[in-house]
Amino acid sequence: MLEELVTSKVKRKLLVLFLTNPDRKFYVREMARKTGEQTNAVRRELDKLERLGLVAKERTANLLYYRTDRRCPIYEELKHIIMKTEGIGTVLKQGLEGAEKVRFAFIYGSFASGEERAGSDIDVMVVGGISPEELGPKIRTVERQIGREINQVVFPETEFLKRRREGFIANVMKGKKIMLVGDEDELKRFTG
Repeated sequence: MLEELVTSKVKRKLLVLFLTNPDRKFYVREMARKTGEQTNAVRRELDKLERLGLVAKERTANLLYYRTDRRCPIYEELKHIIMKTEGIGTVLKQGLEGAEKVRFAFIYGSFASGEERAGSDIDVMVVGGISPEELGPKIRTVERQIGREINQVVFPETEFLKRRREGFIANVMKGKKIMLVGDEDELKRFTG
């Protein structure tokens, strides 16, 4: 889907790199290595992303670094699109494939709200007929892929409904979410 919106493969890879690592700085050759693209192609797309206000550059000693510019007016929306189509959300979604008993799964907390720091863990809530023991191996596989710890909270549907107005679940439901399984409207209807 993202390839239809952003036709440049290099730009897509750079957006994923920046928006899944919003607190990191990268230099050009490092980005070329991480994306597997030519240095000149990376430079061209970085210039475009900088003109759009999505990345900012800064010089440290003799190196020119680029980082995500969180002040960009569309930062949050773009981050959510990247997460759902190419980023950590996609990896998590793929990791949950085959878990038919999962009715809803979503990222919540600092990662979903865009307030995470480098190395922050990712909070995932799963609602359905899957046990933490069944989900564990899938989550560990995803952790290895993304290089981040994932905190999973698993609720059977009946328990989730029973406790939906209590502190923890009520706070999670009020906050921002990145849906992995199901959609937010369906979740709202489910919780009434």
